[in-house]
Amino acid sequence: MDLTRGSFSQVKKAMKKEEEKVYAIKVIPLLNYNKEHLLREVKALAHLEYKFIVRYYTFWWGESVVSRLGDSEEDDSTSDSMEINRNSW
Repeated sequence: MDLTRGSFSQVKKAMKKEEEKVYAIKVIPLLNYNKEHLLREVKALAHLEYKFIVRYYTFWWGESVVSRLGDSEEDDSTSDSMEINRNSW
């Protein structure tokens, strides 16, 4: 489920399977950013602590960090990944 969408990224509502906790994941297509810009943004988010800004936990560098609910879960490599929650809560 998309929480919001901008010109260069999306924020998705997701659940980490092992913890059953809900997270917001900012998804940035690598085509829209160069590596230096992306790493600057990650470093900036890591240092922000403000009550109106979502807390930063970590980032992944790769092709896919989320699997849609309802998709096949045959691949065990997704066990440490997040799942997008399509249902509104």
